[in-house]
Parts: sequence; C-alpha cells; structure tokens
Amino acid sequence: MVFRRNETPWPESVLLGVGAFLLLYLAFSPQLSNAAVNQIHALQAAVFLSVAFLIGSLARFWPDVFEPFKSYRRPLGILGVVSAGAHVFMVFVPLGWNPAGWAMTFGYAASIGFLLMAVTSNRAAVRELGYPMWKRFHMLGYFALAAALVHFVLVELRDGVFDPSALEAGVMVFMALALLARLVAFLAGSPQRHSYDEHFLPRLVRRV
Repeated sequence: MVFRRNETPWPESVLLGVGAFLLLYLAFSPQLSNAAVNQIHALQAAVFLSVAFLIGSLARFWPDVFEPFKSYRRPLGILGVVSAGAHVFMVFVPLGWNPAGWAMTFGYAASIGFLLMAVTSNRAAVRELGYPMWKRFHMLGYFALAAALVHFVLVELRDGVFDPSALEAGVMVFMALALLARLVAFLAGSPQRHSYDEHFLPRLVRRV
C-alpha cells in the first residue's frame, strides 16, 4: 500500500480555523462578548472534531473522493481540541461561571478524551504503545464525541425544554452524523487500518 508523503496541511487548516471563527462570529453576534466567543469556540470544536472523524469513516467507502482529505484529519482534530480548550477557559476565567451537573460531567469527559487523543496523535505514541493498543485507545475519541453531543443537548435543555438555535441544532445533527457514519462503517465490516499512515495520510488509489 502506497501513501502520499505530503506534508500535513497546517497553514490551510489554520486559515480554515480563523475563517470559520470569523464566520461564526458574524453569524452569532454583531457585538463582541465573552458569551458569544465562548459559544463560537464550542461550536467550532464540535465541527472540526466531527469533520476529522467523518473523513476517516467516509474514506473507507468512497476512497476516490475522501482519501485526499485524510491529511487534514490530524490538524483539524488538534485545532478542534484547541477550540475546546478555549471554550473551557472562557467558561471558568472571563465568564467566571461555576457550572455543575450532568452537562458539565459529560463536558469534562469529552474534553479529557479529546486532549488524550491530541497528545497521542503522532508516530512516537504509536511506537510507545504499539499500534493495536494505540488504535484501541483512539477509539475512545468516538465516545468523547458522543459525550460532547450529550453535553450540548443538556446545555440546551432548560426547565425541560430543548430550545437550541438553528445553528446549534445543525452542529448537533452534524456530530450525530459523524457518530452514525462510524457505526455504519463498523457494522459494514469495512477494511480495518493497520498503521498510523492509514489514519492520517492519503492512500494512492490505483487506477486501471
């Protein structure tokens, strides 16, 4: 199996992150506020992490279309974790909130899971853990995404009424689709990956 040894597209990914932040800011609030920035970080984290997971699932079924995007999985995932960290920071420092309850429990679980994934998304971690253990460890990312989705739902559930904005509802649906795609890939018994490269590098698809 041959892979394209292209560099990880960090510049494009960072520009995408900045552009997404600005678009969300314009869509969310015409005035700068800590609460708006906090929500933007949360939404951006959810979208970037969902995209990183979704690319891997879709590349199994439609490699001609999605294999070229696999090199974006790692930078988008890490940028998503950075946005999630900024969201946590905004909650506790600028906003000075002291949240509690099940919503925050699921939020903490998701944040810890994503952070562990980010710091082990490298070849050094694969060498240290061994690929089979590393792969099982990274499967926790899907549970972290599910925990983040539950966190979103519980945050928007006020006095028994679920009332998200259209944008927030769309992001939650996108997160659910990323989880559903992984479930379908698992149930379909699609080919399993056996190396770090298969997770993060585009495979050269042979053409007849």
